[in-house]
Amino acid sequence: MQTMMGALAQISFSAGYGIAMRGDMTEMMQSFDRLLNAMKIAAFFIFLLLVIQFRSVIQPLVMLLAIPLQLLGIALALILAQQNFSTVSILGIVVANGMAVSNAILLLDLIIAERKRGLSVRAAILAAGPVRLRPILMTTIVSLVVLVPVAFFPKTGIDAYSPLATVIIGGLSVSTVLTLFVVPALHETFFDLGERIRGRRRAGRNVPSEARPA
Repeated sequence: MQTMMGALAQISFSAGYGIAMRGDMTEMMQSFDRLLNAMKIAAFFIFLLLVIQFRSVIQPLVMLLAIPLQLLGIALALILAQQNFSTVSILGIVVANGMAVSNAILLLDLIIAERKRGLSVRAAILAAGPVRLRPILMTTIVSLVVLVPVAFFPKTGIDAYSPLATVIIGGLSVSTVLTLFVVPALHETFFDLGERIRGRRRAGRNVPSEARPA
């Protein structure tokens, strides 16, 4: 459609005349824009709520990194199911984003709690992983069991929602597996990076004034 609109823009019309695109394609493009804007706004407010809850900027960023992890699963699911990317698929992405972030919150919340008890970052991750594994897998499995009939064996009347279920299945399956490994690894990486930065700052403050360059 963008190619067609670009070609039409090159046509010179007489004064007072022009051309405008109308119909289902135009309405679909407008729906795409509205849903994408809604996704951006939702991600922004989720980030703000996480910053308020955890009183940190780094941890919410780690949790939001769970969202890109599911894009690979979404693409693969649509390809395997031979379904097109549509406005219904975008709604499925919004739902899958919320579930991916909730899994990351569930895991990191316990990791942070274990760290407050005095455990190291690696020990806190190893302690929290097995505890949170069961509820995360239970939530994912129940969701998949409910959505598989809608995605692959839709009844008459709900077949329009088949891409939504397909997107959630693909995104949730991949994000669940990757969240259990990637999110804790990112948490440890950011923690180590923060410790190095704070260590350099402390070392800079402890340098005697006469040893500092003039």
